[in-house]
Amino acid sequence: MKSNIIISTIMGLIVSITIMYLAWEHNSQGEIYSEEGINFSYWILMGMTWFSMTFVVVFIIKKLKP
Repeated sequence: MKSNIIISTIMGLIVSITIMYLAWEHNSQGEIYSEEGINFSYWILMGMTWFSMTFVVVFIIKKLKP
């Protein structure tokens, strides 16, 4: 059970950090940053959403795997 949580957390971090990096690089409409500053609430929400989805999916897959 503990290894499932660790693996799910690591996978979630990898995916969410990758998505946040890609969002930062592909900021064509100024959603993440612009002249006014950095929109941390949107950027972190994006990372948290992907972390949550990845964590749950990996956790369920590891739990169902015999």
